[in-house]
Amino acid sequence: MKNYIISHWRGEQGLLRSCLLNGVVLFILFGIALGILSAVLTLPVIWISHTHAASPNPNNNMAFGIVIFTVPFTAIYMVWACVGIFRCGLRNVKDRATTTGKRIGGAAALLWAAYLAYSTVRGLANLVPYILAGPNAQ
Repeated sequence: MKNYIISHWRGEQGLLRSCLLNGVVLFILFGIALGILSAVLTLPVIWISHTHAASPNPNNNMAFGIVIFTVPFTAIYMVWACVGIFRCGLRNVKDRATTTGKRIGGAAALLWAAYLAYSTVRGLANLVPYILAGPNAQ
């Protein structure tokens, strides 16, 4: 597993594995697993706060807890995915010995990495006011 993570980070994997598997399929699986884990971890806290009437709206607490729990892990994953895809694409574009198809695929990988990076930064920027306001802000 460690070698897989490092080889992707260095851009040593193939285009399909870097873009499709690491950039799409693993992201979906990662999101599902992280969502389930965050719900399991935050439900007891919400249940306790709800039974003691510590919060006017426990649903806000749960949503806020899930966001706070998932954002750092998602950001780390997306940096890893974007860097690996970018390096793989760059390696294919710069290699004069590869076919034209692989060089075009490398350029497409660069665009995909740029799109993923832009989407991640934009999503995180949209969450900042929500996080700073806290769980019970109006």
